[in-house]
Amino acid sequence: MPGTAYDVAVPQEVGPAAGERADRAGLAVDVVRRMTHVTDALRHRQGSAFAELGLTPAAARALQELDPDPSR
Repeated sequence: MPGTAYDVAVPQEVGPAAGERADRAGLAVDVVRRMTHVTDALRHRQGSAFAELGLTPAAARALQELDPDPSR
């Protein structure tokens, strides 16, 4: 019965609206794309530094295993 203590408004949809879901999905895609770009850029810089030192990727990994402390 309308107007009684038991009259409760029930939301039509629970959770984010369809537009919000699309915005979140687009944001997630953008974040993953940017993280991938940063990772690729770092890998390229490391590869260039190794090449300047005349190291192959295998030799660089071996040196990292010998002295894994990055503070030096």
